[in-house]
Amino acid sequence: MVVAIDGPAGVGKSTIAKMIAQSCNFYYLNSGSFYRAYTFLHIQEGKDPMDFPSVLETARQHVLSVDGGRICVEGEDIEDKLHTSEVDRFVAKISAYP
Repeated sequence: MVVAIDGPAGVGKSTIAKMIAQSCNFYYLNSGSFYRAYTFLHIQEGKDPMDFPSVLETARQHVLSVDGGRICVEGEDIEDKLHTSEVDRFVAKISAYP
């Protein structure tokens, strides 16, 4: 079963989703973390986060996985690096890029 909750930032989507997952014994996955991971990787590589085609290329070059609910790149846990002010500044624009 997949439950998706969409809406603007800061309205409690993740909080509600975690509550639903816990009460229904579902797996919780924050899909926004994938955008954060690619944003983080792109910035770490010293590339322009507003160059959307190159962000897509960065995404193609890295394999993301989830281990214990945490985002990993090539097996390395990067979850704690995804909520920095620099990632926050660009992730919404990157996630909106078709």
